[in-house]
Amino acid sequence: MTDLNRICCLVLDEIFLKCGFKYGKKEDKIMGFEHFGESDESDKVALVFMARGLFDRWKQPLAYFFAHNSSPAAKMHELGPVVPRGG
Repeated sequence: MTDLNRICCLVLDEIFLKCGFKYGKKEDKIMGFEHFGESDESDKVALVFMARGLFDRWKQPLAYFFAHNSSPAAKMHELGPVVPRGG
């Protein structure tokens, strides 16, 4: 990558994960519906920290955290130092 293409920003995004299944053609099997928790809740929210290129179209996940609902700003601020920083 050129120096210009390496310039990026830190992005915080919450994504909604829904339990489901799909057919893996390559593996010839149905995948999904795994549930390893004690709760019956299968829908989750994930807070994802990622680096995103400003002058090139790329994204790189750096860290993620699962939650049962939206994350408050104070919690995001607390988790910010957990994300690795380049040096």
